[in-house]
Amino acid sequence: MRRNITVSASAVVALAGLANAQYQANLGDLFVTTTEAQVDMNGANIPAGTYTSFQITADWVAGGGNPWSTEARASLTNSFDVTTALFHMGPIAPTDGALFSGNPTFLTWTGFMVPAFRTVEVGFTTATPYEGGDPLIFNALQTFGTSDATWNNVSVSLGFDTPPPPPGIFSESWHQGHTGTGNFWVRTEAMSGMLQTNGPVEYETVEFTVSETGSYNLAQLSPEHDGYLHIYEGSFDPNDQFTNLIAANDDGPLLGIRSSVVNDVFMSAGTTYIAVVSAWSAASGNGPFTLNALGPGEPSLVGGPTCPPDLNGDGVVDADD
Repeated sequence: MRRNITVSASAVVALAGLANAQYQANLGDLFVTTTEAQVDMNGANIPAGTYTSFQITADWVAGGGNPWSTEARASLTNSFDVTTALFHMGPIAPTDGALFSGNPTFLTWTGFMVPAFRTVEVGFTTATPYEGGDPLIFNALQTFGTSDATWNNVSVSLGFDTPPPPPGIFSESWHQGHTGTGNFWVRTEAMSGMLQTNGPVEYETVEFTVSETGSYNLAQLSPEHDGYLHIYEGSFDPNDQFTNLIAANDDGPLLGIRSSVVNDVFMSAGTTYIAVVSAWSAASGNGPFTLNALGPGEPSLVGGPTCPPDLNGDGVVDADD
């Protein structure tokens, strides 16, 4: 769904989480489905300047198909064609207010329009600053099934806040695997204390240690299916899903639903950790994945390197995989 609106510049002072907001547009109410609801923000009327920060707010109300507000995604692009557009932010989940339920809630997205997560392999950057006067499209999306929701009182603010230093580049993949192992579990819904209702799903476990104690960002890239990443400390029991769970995430900023990223996971050198990689749902299918890391040290597999599974599906594990 596409809409065109007329917006005008307004000074905004000290919005929560956006100290130097300089432009605000009120987009009204949007009916949001699993196909982008899009609004042309008439970028030609946005004052000149290099905008580096954003805040988006909306009153979220569930519609049909059992949506959750955690499944809401927002983005800003330079065109309606999101497959080729330049992204200024997103698509990302809310940074505040999202619930693992269909209860009404107030959602907020706050952040910076700067390159964030990258990998050596894909060379992907999530966003570039927005130049006032250029085209600007707001995109809203629900990601579950055929669900829909109403986003009321949608507001977009742009600012000149100084972004933090980029977090660096993820390592080259330190493990390649495949989720089609024949082992099944009912995964958690991230760290919510709830279990998925669209499983069970197949999974692979990867035991590893890190060479230096500190905070790590970990990513899985699954180019052929919608993946999910869980991190456990010490041991993993697929029938006791919350014990030892220290981090979990569904969609990540690297490749959207084709990636999962967990940030700021504190890990100790010499401790065994288990990455559990699976599909988001039973209908998501299986496929190959890679694990990447960003932190003070390097991950290494417990027991040393392992031969990857049958990645090309020809029934033989050989040099072609």
